[in-house]
Amino acid sequence: MLGFYTLLRNCPRNLLRKFFILLSSGSLSILLSSSIIFSAEVRLAWNPDAAIGLAGYKIYYGVSSRTGSDPKSCGLCGYSTVVPIGNVTTYTVNNLTDGQTYYVSVTAYDSSSNESGFSNEVNGAATSPTQTYAYTLATDPTGLQVMVDGTMYNTPQTFTWVSASSHTLSVLSPQSGSAGTQYGFASWSDGGGQSHTIMAPSSATTYTASFNTQYSLTTSTNPPAGGAVNPPGLNWYASGQGVSISATANTGYGFSGWTGDLSGSTNPASLTMNGPKSITANFTHSGSLVVTPSAGLNISGKQGGTFSPSRQTYMLQNKGQVPVKWNVSKKAGWVALSLTGGSLTPGGTAQVTVSITNAAKQLKAGSYSDTIVFSDASQKNDNLSLSINLTVNPPVKTYSVKTHPEGLQVVVDGITYTSLSTFDWEVGSSHTLEAPSPQSSSSGAQYVFISWSNRKPQNQTLLAPSSGATYVATFRTPRVPSAAVNSTKEGTAGGNAHGLMNSSE
Repeated sequence: MLGFYTLLRNCPRNLLRKFFILLSSGSLSILLSSSIIFSAEVRLAWNPDAAIGLAGYKIYYGVSSRTGSDPKSCGLCGYSTVVPIGNVTTYTVNNLTDGQTYYVSVTAYDSSSNESGFSNEVNGAATSPTQTYAYTLATDPTGLQVMVDGTMYNTPQTFTWVSASSHTLSVLSPQSGSAGTQYGFASWSDGGGQSHTIMAPSSATTYTASFNTQYSLTTSTNPPAGGAVNPPGLNWYASGQGVSISATANTGYGFSGWTGDLSGSTNPASLTMNGPKSITANFTHSGSLVVTPSAGLNISGKQGGTFSPSRQTYMLQNKGQVPVKWNVSKKAGWVALSLTGGSLTPGGTAQVTVSITNAAKQLKAGSYSDTIVFSDASQKNDNLSLSINLTVNPPVKTYSVKTHPEGLQVVVDGITYTSLSTFDWEVGSSHTLEAPSPQSSSSGAQYVFISWSNRKPQNQTLLAPSSGATYVATFRTPRVPSAAVNSTKEGTAGGNAHGLMNSSE
């Protein structure tokens, strides 16, 4: 706070008052992308002067300090500008150069244009006013993460920033998606690097980080000691990229083919990454047993009935240079094997048929499984295990739902039917029966529900029994009073009513 003296002639009192200045803070940013240029400013404020005859104040300022103490003797006194501002105690000097230091003094003047000397001089740098806008951070595909000023956010995310403020944008790469899918950074919409700093422009702006979709390729060998595959293990490739894959057998083994998302025995082979891929390179030992097909068996059928497929024949072959002693085993009683073992000379073959026994017909409804193991006694690590799965479904029986009299309606499992209707249901399955009441026949007669033949409620839930059944809903017409006329002294024919008449089918 700085004092100054007024030197007004013909003024009854001296104008000695306190004066202070407030300088805003900030920094200048030149925004080449914007057509808007904000002028820098200096904000001033001071205590009012209560002198009689005070008419207002003048602001003197410039880029150099004044050379005199009285504007009457030195004019602008080295200042470049003087602004009469009237009787106010705050003022903002604008249209200045941002960052430039300005020197400022104030004088007071009365209604006769008498002017005081300068207040004490203050100085400070002019700054630009602040403007805020909305800035949105997004990703393509959407929902990935971005790091803004060191903090991680899920996109899209909107921020309110001061124009020309500085911010750091970055993304992690790769980012995980669904199983076997990830996303690798490609570019920012403003052309910046994966991590870069921006100066917030003077308009709402969206910054989008674009990513490329990548899929996993997982490779393995069977057996692990059989050889190697290239590329090994887990690797990631861009969507649509072509990949060459090759297998190399170890000593004593030979490459036999691909399984998983690649089939056949072409080596090397190629595939296109249009999704996550998992591939196994299979090898056979020089004296090992090869079983074809190498897949298990899925069987299904109705309880007590037949099953399909009822059998599968497997071809055993010795592709090595020495004889092979083999055997095959199982555990479940509902599985039968045509052979359980034997020997094969180099290049020799044998057949083993796996079939379903009559014991399967005795099984209750449900799911069952067993494992068939083909083994080479000379190479114990060459076992092949195949899953045999059996699904026993409940039997299906025929069930009828009708009404008495015929032609009325029933609701079965939420659907309306006109009697008589038949259904094929699995034994033990659950069903609902409903008998709407009252209801009219085609002749116009009205019927009300009386009972179901199974003595269950009008709206019931039942479990289909093990034998077919018929369910009958009985209806009848309602009882109505008989016509009656009282006899009179005039001799009118008639009589008293005695009871009710029942009309029924």
